[in-house]
Amino acid sequence: MSDVSAVIPLFNKRRTIARAIESVLAQTQPPREIVVVDDGSSDGSIDVVEPFKSRGVRVVRQVNAGPGAARNRGVSESVGAYVAFLDADDEWRPSHIETGLRLIAESSATAYVCGYDAPESGGLRPNIIATHRLAGTHSIEDGTDGQHLKTMIDALHSSCVIVSRSHFEQLGGFFDRYKCLYGEDSWFYARLLADGGICYDAAPDVVFHVEDSALGFAVTKREAARPLSLYGNEIARRYTGRARRAFESLIDEYRRLDIEALVFAGAFREAWRLRRIDGQLGMIERGRDVARYLRWNSRARASTVPSPATANGG
Repeated sequence: MSDVSAVIPLFNKRRTIARAIESVLAQTQPPREIVVVDDGSSDGSIDVVEPFKSRGVRVVRQVNAGPGAARNRGVSESVGAYVAFLDADDEWRPSHIETGLRLIAESSATAYVCGYDAPESGGLRPNIIATHRLAGTHSIEDGTDGQHLKTMIDALHSSCVIVSRSHFEQLGGFFDRYKCLYGEDSWFYARLLADGGICYDAAPDVVFHVEDSALGFAVTKREAARPLSLYGNEIARRYTGRARRAFESLIDEYRRLDIEALVFAGAFREAWRLRRIDGQLGMIERGRDVARYLRWNSRARASTVPSPATANGG
């Protein structure tokens, strides 16, 4: 048995939650505990989980508060020295915990992330660690290019991450304000990358399923900016020197992508909120955004090109 707490946030995943739990129970190095946080499910998901209590699964129930709040609640209710997250529609391969703990020990990193297979994505969700050759231990100070840093964050799919409890608590966990459904994870992972080394492993030890996804893969239009775009300056001010420049570059990249996706969706108020933060909102920018919206959507109706929302990650 390992000193790892497996935390599974659950919201309306009746069809897939048993598969997720079984994959945790099948680990070659079992976790110390499995905590399922039911985030106000209404589809009978909790009925599927109930029989697993006899196999050591603990259930915590709460009023719907969003995935960030559910993960944070799971950590607060658990006791392991490390925490491993698994979304309720994904599954771990049997060696996930064993490999993660071994590589954390060998690298002296504070967290581990593995690669994944996404068989139902039609090639739209490649194994980022393998594709971009990210294997190794990295921190935000590896570079100040916003696009590269954004790629390093995108590789941190929540079902693939194992992190030390002490570091998780020190950083404050996932974004959990206003039931945030998009970017609650990158808020935490950007700080994790900035505050210590993360061991990236290209091995696809997680199966990333998208057939039952209601948030990330399935959403084609975004109408809300990510927390890093809105509040990232709060974090950047905590750093100095190269780390601060890198973090500011990362925030700039998130804002650029969010403005693009929001304009595509016609969510001008939110897009202009971001432009205002950057001090770049004027009549010219407003006019250009409206023209881009009309041009993009005219093209989108005539093609199958992915929208900015599906193409720019979490």
